[in-house]
This record gives sequence, C-alpha cells and structure tokens, in this order.
Amino acid sequence: MLLPHETIRKITTHFFVWIFYIFYEKLTILLIDNPRYNLWDTFLNFTLYAALFYTSALVLLPKFYRKKKYFLLAGSLLLTMLIFVCFRYLLKIYVVPIFGQELVHPFTTLRTFLAESVWRGGYFIMISFGYWFATNLIKIEKEKRKSEIALLKSQINPHFLFNSLNFFYSQIYNLSEKTAKGILLLSDIMRYSITDDIEGKVMLEEEVKHIKNFIEMKQLRFDNKLQVHFDVIGSIQFRMIIPLVLITLVENCFKHGDADDFENPISIRLEIKDDTLFFTTSNKKRAVKAEASTGMGIINTRKRLDAIYGNKYALVIKDEDEFYSYNLKIKL
Repeated sequence: MLLPHETIRKITTHFFVWIFYIFYEKLTILLIDNPRYNLWDTFLNFTLYAALFYTSALVLLPKFYRKKKYFLLAGSLLLTMLIFVCFRYLLKIYVVPIFGQELVHPFTTLRTFLAESVWRGGYFIMISFGYWFATNLIKIEKEKRKSEIALLKSQINPHFLFNSLNFFYSQIYNLSEKTAKGILLLSDIMRYSITDDIEGKVMLEEEVKHIKNFIEMKQLRFDNKLQVHFDVIGSIQFRMIIPLVLITLVENCFKHGDADDFENPISIRLEIKDDTLFFTTSNKKRAVKAEASTGMGIINTRKRLDAIYGNKYALVIKDEDEFYSYNLKIKL
C-alpha cells in the first residue's frame, strides 16, 4: 500500500532533521572534546532518543494532555523515562560491545550513568513538548483559515437575507398564516446558526429555543401530526453550552426515527442537576430507512465535545433492534 504524499514528505523531513542534528552534535563534540567516534554507539543511542521523542509527542501528549489527564501524563512520562534508562543501560553494557568498539563516553559509576540518562531523556522529552505544541498550533491556524475561507465562500449577507425573509413574512401573512409562521421560524433558525458565540459557547436557553423552533418547523410541515415529546427539567438560565450539539442529536431522531407512532413518540428530555446537563433522546426506528447515514454528524459532534469538555462529558449511544437512543451528560 502506497503512503500518501504528505506522509512521505513528513517522514523525509523528520529523517533529514535527525541526520542534521546528529551531524551537528557529533561534529561539535569531535572538535572540542574527543576525536574518537563510535558509529554503532551513536546510531543505537539516537534510535533510542527518537523512540522516546515520538512516544511522547505522538502517543502520550495526544492521549493524556489533550484530555487534561495531567496526572496520567506525568505517570506515563515517568514510566517511559524508566524504560528508556533501562534500555540505554542494556545498550551501553551489552549491545555496543558486541560490535567490538569501546564506548566514546564510558560512565564510571551508576550514579553518573543515571544522571546523564535522565538529562538526555528529559532533553528529548522537552523537545517533544515543543514539537507537539508547535504542530498543534499550526494545525489550529490552518483549520481556522479553512473555516474562514469556507465561511466567506458560503456566507450570504445576513442583513439582506433577514430583511428578505421579513419582507416575505409581511407579504404572505394575510394570505397564509401557516406559511408566514414557517418563514419566521426559518429566520430564527438561520439567525441562530450564524450568530457568533462567546469563546465557543452560547446560552443554553438559546440552544433550547433553537430545538423548539426546529420541532415546530417539522410540525408545520406535517400539519402537527408528528408525535414528539420535549421536556425541559430544571433551571436552564445563565448556563452556557457549545452550540448546535444538542440539535444534532434531535435532527437524527427525525431523520431516522418514526415520528408517526402514537404509542412510541420521539422522546427528547433535557434535565439540569446542579452543574450537570443530562440530555436524552429516544426514537423508534423507521421500518424503511429514509436515507443512508454517513455518521459524520456524530463524529464531528464527538470531536467538538472532546475539544471543549475533555473528560467532563459522556455520550452513550444505544442501537437496539427497534429503538435508537442518545444519552449525553455534560459537566457545564
């Protein structure tokens, strides 16, 4: 299987950066300290340094730091350092001598070896931190630019749009109150969807209003024949949430659920207990699927929840024979 061009480019870049670094370090040592050189000692040691670097940058930091599991990160780094020291000891004592060459920098005491190993290991772990933060910052900036470009390409002047919808509302109201109400709801839904949020969040009241507008639009379309129960329990005032997450779960209920079954209505429940939001949806599956699902909506929703809430949320999905449900818990 051929690797993507971008992956090949990254591997090549990393390879030459390591070669340059080894050449720079060894040349400096040869010039100011020791004219001797041990090829196998250098190759095996830097292989170990690279393993430590990439374990930290590509495994531990993404797994623990991104999810704010700092104690697990510290513990895993200490364990990784211990493994690194053990392997380095085996290389120095047993592996390098096999090739019939003496160590360029032999250690005289175990204490000296441990001090040097911890210093070298810590050095490459610190470099891995810098690398990880730099690459993530670059990735965030690239995604931000892509989002801005996509927004500019797709954005219609909001004032023109809403003025047009208000015009249609006023013109149609006397002819069809139902159609006029639909236009007004559509205006509110679109206004909410493009409104800027504060630090990635909106008021929970606005999200709930958006869900109600969405349900009402569906009811207008089907002459209020849809069987939907939406319950809000507890105080939702002065609380904030990332926008358009709850509505994604609600949309899936209508997209794949049977909203015509009187005995098994679509159930949507939002409850606030202390500082925790509990949001559950349940729907009976349609006998015939209306359309194929890519699952991208839920995948993107999980990514957004991971980025903002980390380990402060849980999303459980139950896919049973006849019913489908979401159970979302967020520490607000």
